[in-house]
Amino acid sequence: MSSRESSCQSGRDYMQSKRRKLLHQFLDPSANEAPTSTMFRGVSIYVNGWTQPSSSELRTLIRSHGGHYEFNLYPGAQVTHVIASNLCDAKVRSLSGKAVSVCSPKWITESISAGRQLPAQDYCLYRSDNAGQQQLSFKRETEATVSAIKAEGAADTHDHSTIIRKKEGTQNFVSEFYKHSRLHYISMWGSEMKQFVSRMVNEVQPKHCKPPYDSSLRAKGQRAIAHVDIDCFFVSVSIQDHPELKDKPVAVTHAKLPRNAGEQVPEDTNTTTSGNNCRSHVEESSTCSTIPKHLLNSMSELASCNYAARKFGIRNGMFVCEALKLYPDLVLIQYNFKQYQKISQQFYEILLQYSSEIEAISCDEAFIDLTDYVNSIGEAESLVKQFRDEVKSKTGCAVSAGISHNILLARMCTTAAKPDGQY
Repeated sequence: MSSRESSCQSGRDYMQSKRRKLLHQFLDPSANEAPTSTMFRGVSIYVNGWTQPSSSELRTLIRSHGGHYEFNLYPGAQVTHVIASNLCDAKVRSLSGKAVSVCSPKWITESISAGRQLPAQDYCLYRSDNAGQQQLSFKRETEATVSAIKAEGAADTHDHSTIIRKKEGTQNFVSEFYKHSRLHYISMWGSEMKQFVSRMVNEVQPKHCKPPYDSSLRAKGQRAIAHVDIDCFFVSVSIQDHPELKDKPVAVTHAKLPRNAGEQVPEDTNTTTSGNNCRSHVEESSTCSTIPKHLLNSMSELASCNYAARKFGIRNGMFVCEALKLYPDLVLIQYNFKQYQKISQQFYEILLQYSSEIEAISCDEAFIDLTDYVNSIGEAESLVKQFRDEVKSKTGCAVSAGISHNILLARMCTTAAKPDGQY
């Protein structure tokens, strides 16, 4: 037996010995009071995380009423109920397929107060076998519901998304939530672009031929890594159909925005995918008094803002209400997801023409290794400039780039190059 196998065997023996010791301590009549009832006979609990009462108090209670307490949720443990105040999604998924109910500590305390074992399903946070437990569900409501909620005083609703409410009868609580999340869309595109690059890297032949190996940077023991990033991606894409906003402070947000006067937009327009998604909260020569009240109190965040807005101290991630205090004439526009996806794919299609050594970071950002395609850093700079010009002419978006001999320095150079430059 190898030393590694011996170590693993020793580890298993230790855990088995520890479980036997804990079980002996739990059942030892000399160290514990005799059970006062058999209310929880056949019930074996495991306490997950912080609870009120504490795990030690629950252990005493369950033993005094004929139940069993497991100290660890190890494979093979005969646990019938997990006691928790809340449970993370990873733990929920780990219990999938197991006949285990996840209950609030109140099930134990209120059963003892009632003098009988109350139905566990009335105290379930989640039940993995789905037997007898109604699940939390998400129901998509219509725009009429959105209007009704607004009339009741809900100031900051999302007019491009659906209202999600908890209803009984539908499973997959977490997956349903992320299905309707704008942040999920954004992260999903980043993943899709990585898959796209992996698929296309062997199919697309870069238009720039590699120089002979002896004259390449690699043969000289050097590297040329470029980091490329589209400036203010969401804003840059969103204002392409609105050139009048090019030099104005603009920000993208999911906050509810009124339509501009005279703007003809069909009532059923989905602003998450519509090309005409530019809804400003202000008209020309506006003042604070003309800004809708719900925006002055809005806690929605700015997903992206252009450099014209940043001159006034506005930053990505800032609350709408704070941004409007800094600059009341800030133009707020909504997401245009279809266009983002289209421009992102064009960005990577162009990038693949310059090198097959690409690492996709997100929908608008990537690293590109030019080491085998150039024979000097100067040539790498020239190639990156050519790439930036091509992206700008085909997509209308400005790209900043940093070039160095490693990823970290290239990323730092990009920061120094912004906006619309290279370093």
